[in-house]
Amino acid sequence: MQVEKFRKEIYRYCQDNVGEEILFTGFEYMWPQQNSDISPRNLAMLTSKILNDLIKEKIIIEVPKETESVYAMYKILPHEK
Repeated sequence: MQVEKFRKEIYRYCQDNVGEEILFTGFEYMWPQQNSDISPRNLAMLTSKILNDLIKEKIIIEVPKETESVYAMYKILPHEK
């Protein structure tokens, strides 16, 4: 249940923020924190899977970072809702 809500939250964010760039961790912060029993590692893996789906659907692309962060940066592309 939480996984589907998380996925929808990420997709909704992409609908509302076309043209913006976001760091990988920005997506992780969309996980519902209340009563959360997911480990940081599992959250990262789940987030990566969802982002890979978004890349395949041409909703986001990975872009070069302007910081030295170890996390990937993504740009939200114009797309159909």
